[in-house]
Amino acid sequence: MDTAHGDGRGRFDVFQTFSVSQDLEFSKGFDFIVTHCGAGTIFNLLDCHLKFIAIPNIERKDHHQIELFDYLKSNKY
Repeated sequence: MDTAHGDGRGRFDVFQTFSVSQDLEFSKGFDFIVTHCGAGTIFNLLDCHLKFIAIPNIERKDHHQIELFDYLKSNKY
């Protein structure tokens, strides 16, 4: 994942990339996180009560990210 700061005019500066295996506590100050829709990532974000936007990888053969995305959407996460 990348942390970024926006200037309110559509421009963003990327500051740091981190993996879901790292402690997510430092990101509690973020407005939200944009991430792929992998189950491990989503469960970690939910467990930390962080707001996120999940984007499924539609090119995966097993479609589990699309199924998880559909579940999240239908249950208003």
